[in-house]
Amino acid sequence: MVRSVMLALGFVLLLSLTLPAAPNAPLRIGLLLRQDNIQVSGEGRCCFLNPTGKRIALAQPGEVWQVSLIPPGVWSAPPDKVPLKPQPEDEVYLYGPDGRVAASSALPLVVKPLEGRLVAHGVAADHWDKQSVRTYRGHFEICRASHKMSLINLVDLESYLKGVVPSEMSVTYPLEALKAQAVAARTECLSCLRRHLVDGADMCNTQHCQVYGGASSEDPRTNEAVTATAGQVVTYNGGLARCVYSAVCGGHTENCEDVWGTEPLPYLRGQPDFPAGGCEFAFPLDEAELSRYLSGTPGATCYQPAWSKPEYFRWQVEKTRAELEQTLAAAGIKVGTLLGLEPISRGVSGRIKSLRVRGTAGEVMIGPELAIRKALGSLRSSNFIVTVTPGAGGTPERFTFTGAGWGHGVGMCQVGAVGMAAAGADYRQILGFYFPGTSISDRWRIARGRWQGE
Repeated sequence: MVRSVMLALGFVLLLSLTLPAAPNAPLRIGLLLRQDNIQVSGEGRCCFLNPTGKRIALAQPGEVWQVSLIPPGVWSAPPDKVPLKPQPEDEVYLYGPDGRVAASSALPLVVKPLEGRLVAHGVAADHWDKQSVRTYRGHFEICRASHKMSLINLVDLESYLKGVVPSEMSVTYPLEALKAQAVAARTECLSCLRRHLVDGADMCNTQHCQVYGGASSEDPRTNEAVTATAGQVVTYNGGLARCVYSAVCGGHTENCEDVWGTEPLPYLRGQPDFPAGGCEFAFPLDEAELSRYLSGTPGATCYQPAWSKPEYFRWQVEKTRAELEQTLAAAGIKVGTLLGLEPISRGVSGRIKSLRVRGTAGEVMIGPELAIRKALGSLRSSNFIVTVTPGAGGTPERFTFTGAGWGHGVGMCQVGAVGMAAAGADYRQILGFYFPGTSISDRWRIARGRWQGE
């Protein structure tokens, strides 16, 4: 009995050490994960603190400092003499702007700004502007991650969102669409806390979680959208909803289980993205009707040429057989000479769930949706039909993909949200359309790494 009580107490203590316990605890956003070297600087002065809170270095404005697993003297050593990890393992080295070691320390190291904001180097990740030197609110922590290091930005939720919304939507979009994005991003963040626990983070800064550009991405319009919806989340049956989104659904959203193989969720159902009564098609479509659908439908809500390039709504890509054989092989799919691509099953929107790849050396089935897109050379979506142009002897020479949309198509269509906002809908109506049966709540808190309603 005593042993069981002690074990229980130990488990509670472990939770208290590994999960944020205070309401509104800062988020831990991974900027760089599992690195050997991390470079940081500050707009103003910043300081480095060891695990005991002692200051071990002071950086002047603009000075780039490097935290490294590589000990002094190893930089110029022959490759076969470089140790796989530092000796001792828990020690890292802080190199100043002159390239010399200013201090060594155990992890985690904390970097705090004394004036201005902190700057991380080499963090372009998935950000559309490819800017690799970015400023951030809050402070940094450099922690251990699988014998490597992670650079973590500790930041409050609302400040985090100010770096997410303009990274996920154009700041030129209508304000109500930006508000819908802010609420969706806030909800999705709180739904996915601790996704990168092994890396010492709650979430990363890429499309795997949500694209986060820090303070470098902020804009007054998106900041306004975040502030106007502060604390608001989307809920279903009293709990957080999964507020996923993609760029352009192409005219019809998709069921979550047909994209990710998850359990069906009643508010993540594929539905036409058209004004009421404006869709002439009865989904799901057979191959003939799908071909007609992919050739037109400019009446869809997400057909917004004033806001988004038409080629994101309807697109056509041509690839040679040799190009496809190369991209398929890179995905581990080797079927000899490629003979054909055959959709086996589709979701309600037309997105392919399972694709048969035939070749002279056999056939392979590919799925789900994202695996198909990547294997065929990063197509915009898996909602496509294939036309084959034969060469000499009937062997395919070219494959033409005619498709719809950009992204997985589940949940909120971002350009569809723009279309609804331009037609006069507010953000609550937009979210209610893309997540039917949900509600918006402004009562939330973070406790032990989970969202809890109040």
